[in-house]
Amino acid sequence: TGQVTNQLGQTFDVRVIENTNARERRYAGLNIAGSWRGGGLFVGGGYTLSRAWGSVDGENVASGPTTVGPLFYPEFIEQAWNEPEGDLATDQRHKARLFATYTTTSNRWGGVTLGVIQALSSGLTYNAIGTVNSGRYLTNPGYRQPPATVNYYFSDRDGFRTAAWYSTDVAATYTYRLPVSGGRQADLFVKGEVLNL
Repeated sequence: TGQVTNQLGQTFDVRVIENTNARERRYAGLNIAGSWRGGGLFVGGGYTLSRAWGSVDGENVASGPTTVGPLFYPEFIEQAWNEPEGDLATDQRHKARLFATYTTTSNRWGGVTLGVIQALSSGLTYNAIGTVNSGRYLTNPGYRQPPATVNYYFSDRDGFRTAAWYSTDVAATYTYRLPVSGGRQADLFVKGEVLNL
C-alpha cells in the first residue's frame, strides 16, 4: 500500500482498515432449559452444548471486540503459524446449571428460603503462543517500519484444554414482614451465602 508523508516530513507505512472474509470465526450452540414448581419447591436447570472455532478469537474480556492485523505486512506472517484454525479461547463445549429453591410458608415470624445451584462446565482451550522476529528471515520489500515481532503459535490453536470444573453454591434467606400502616408492605431480610461449597 506504499507510504505517506505528513506535514512535518515524517514518513509512515500506509495501513488500510477494512472488513475481510480472510479470517474465520464460527459458533454453533444448542440450549436446553426446563423448570418445575410445586408448593414451595422450585427446581430447574439449563444445559448448553456449543463450539467456537476459527482462525481469530475476535474478542477478549478486557476490550470486547478486537481487530486482526494479518493484512498488515503480509510478507512477515504466514497464517499457518500466525493465526491457525482451531477451537477458540471462548470454546466451552459443555455448560450445565441445576438449581433448586424451597420456601417455607410465611407465618407471623417470617419465612425461610433455601437455595442451591450446581454448576458443571468443561474446560477452556489455550495454546503455546509467543512472538518471533520473522524479519530476520526475509528481505524488507520497502516498508518504512516493519513489525519487530509477530505472533507465532508453537502449538495448535487448541493445543491444550483446562480441566473441567464443578461448583456448588448454597444460600439461605430469612424474611420478616414488618407491620406497616396504610396498606403498604415492607420486608426485613437476612441472607447468607456459601459459594463454591
